Amino acid sequence: MAINKTIFRINKPDNYVTINRHLLEDVRLSYEARGLLACMLAKPNDWIFHITFFIKNSPAGRDKVRRIFNELIAAGYIVKTDGRSRTGKFGSPQYTVYESPVSDSQANITSPKPDKPSTINPLTDNPATVNPSLLSKQLVLNKQVTNKTTTNREDLIWTKKLSQDHQESIGSMITNMDNQDVQLLLDELAGQIENIKNPVGYFRTLLNSYLSGEFVPAKALQIQSSRKQRVENERAVERSNHLHDERVNKLLERYEEEHPSK
Repeated sequence: MAINKTIFRINKPDNYVTINRHLLEDVRLSYEARGLLACMLAKPNDWIFHITFFIKNSPAGRDKVRRIFNELIAAGYIVKTDGRSRTGKFGSPQYTVYESPVSDSQANITSPKPDKPSTINPLTDNPATVNPSLLSKQLVLNKQVTNKTTTNREDLIWTKKLSQDHQESIGSMITNMDNQDVQLLLDELAGQIENIKNPVGYFRTLLNSYLSGEFVPAKALQIQSSRKQRVENERAVERSNHLHDERVNKLLERYEEEHPSK
């Protein structure tokens, strides 16, 4: 019985690359991420990676390339470190590429360290306009250890515009994450949901940004502030109703005392 050939290969006496099949079949990665990772692994071992190189040499836009980079960072194939000069000023990020995904602990050991970083906090030309407490919170989020015991997922607040299937799909992504961090991502999704077609895909993008330390809660803080104000208003109304009931009861008691039934 003849077999229909579906792949036609070329002879490879030279100019070829051997790549671990695992990364090409890693279902966590989009096909775009697998392709970019294969291109990166085709470079020499001492290649200096700059994201601008891949932006200039790809038909994909800047945002798309950055998203793919973040996807590979989240999956452990790329480790990103902040480059610093000897004076302590921030430089271009440094990227280390792995053919097999690494854990956070392995990345801390194997990723390159900047030469003699300064212990002085460097001044930036453009001071941050974000609340310093927010920046601190983002740093804490980026350092979260994801193998800890989770809290009760019933405490999470989901937007009503997510279907049960969407919630289940998102729930499978947030195992072993702290509820406070998950809620921040859910609130960001809630704030953007009117402008997106695929809530699950968008949440995955938010999660990748969170894992890479680049997540900025643009809408989440507004959602949480509105929720806090709404809760405070509800409590104020509840207290007002309680005081009203107390006054009515006292008036009834006084009336009964002044007009005892015969």
